Amino acid sequence: MSLVFKSTYTSSICSIARSFISAEACTRQSHCQLQKLNESERQAFIARHSQAQVCPGEDVGVIASQSIGQPTTQIALSSFHSAGTTAVEVLEGIPRLESILNCSFKQSTSTIRTTKHTSPSDFVYLTIPDVMSSYYIEHDLDSWWYAIAEKHNFYTAPTSYNEGVVFRMIVDSKKMKAYKISLKLIRDRIVESMYGNNNIRVLVSPEFEHTIDIAVQCVTKSKDIEMYVYGLVKSIIFPIQICGIKGIEHVLINNNEVKTKGSNLMSTLGLDFIDDKLTISDSAVDVLNCLGIEAARNVLVRELSKVLKGDVRFDDKHINLLADFMTNKGKMIPMNISGMVERGHSYLTRASNERTIVELARAACKGVAEPVQSISDNIIIGSRSKVGTSIVDILHYT
Repeated sequence: MSLVFKSTYTSSICSIARSFISAEACTRQSHCQLQKLNESERQAFIARHSQAQVCPGEDVGVIASQSIGQPTTQIALSSFHSAGTTAVEVLEGIPRLESILNCSFKQSTSTIRTTKHTSPSDFVYLTIPDVMSSYYIEHDLDSWWYAIAEKHNFYTAPTSYNEGVVFRMIVDSKKMKAYKISLKLIRDRIVESMYGNNNIRVLVSPEFEHTIDIAVQCVTKSKDIEMYVYGLVKSIIFPIQICGIKGIEHVLINNNEVKTKGSNLMSTLGLDFIDDKLTISDSAVDVLNCLGIEAARNVLVRELSKVLKGDVRFDDKHINLLADFMTNKGKMIPMNISGMVERGHSYLTRASNERTIVELARAACKGVAEPVQSISDNIIIGSRSKVGTSIVDILHYT
């Protein structure tokens, strides 16, 4: 009986040979640096290099998943045995890991370095409803500050409007003070957004009244003027941005360092008082949209290492392998069922992840024929997987 090795194994051997040849043909500078090491350091370097080599067909994905899964299990178990102050910190590990692997914006944060003193209004994204405490339709158009403002030609009272009603907003004075927002600023934002629209007029009270009236002129007769005004204001006025950067919900300012809940790296780096070299985000998706796939891959490695590193030791190359796999298509592909669909995995592989019955039923209805090539497919049906020594086929001659 003779053994015939297929071309896959031969090509793997050739690639290993080429790597050894290229290693021998190293530059003179690298060779000189190696000669500076003593014998023990040189042997340690060679041993470390030998450990880094991977044999053809080695199931590196399985080994990496085991290496990453072990500290993840420790995080989950610690949440049941932790008490008091450490419980919250431990429980943050699993949701954070899920958001990283699912390529989600949830629970994203950023650290911003500024060149001057800033206020929360420079970063926190606020719209009109965020600063309102209440609103209603006002039929009484005899407010005392209407007459004063009209006397000084600030605006004309809305008595000439068809139905004689205004949309009155009462702002939250505490939030206005915290974010250093004035009624005039809100009025200016509304006027800028309504440029060229003569059917809406903004009437601002003195600051201590905390009131803004939106007078809407009805160009057509409506059976229910209140519903018309409500619909118009909610669709046009409410989405107007007052201050901040979209995506940032909360900030913590400490001198020139700002920590934010939520992230928008593209808009943040566009501010003139930002030190772009010291501004980072922990959202790989956000970094991808701003700096590209290589920067996003580095963020994945950094955040995964931060979540998983603890009492359990593991090799960094396993995290690097996971980050490379998620970004090797030039975009972020999540490690979930949607990522499997995007990569074109078989129905058997999808069924092994989350939606077993759904995926098998869908494949059966379509009459899909599976080639059974991946490791998961072979494990499910009980056949030999193409890993390790099984990467080559053995032909028996009799």
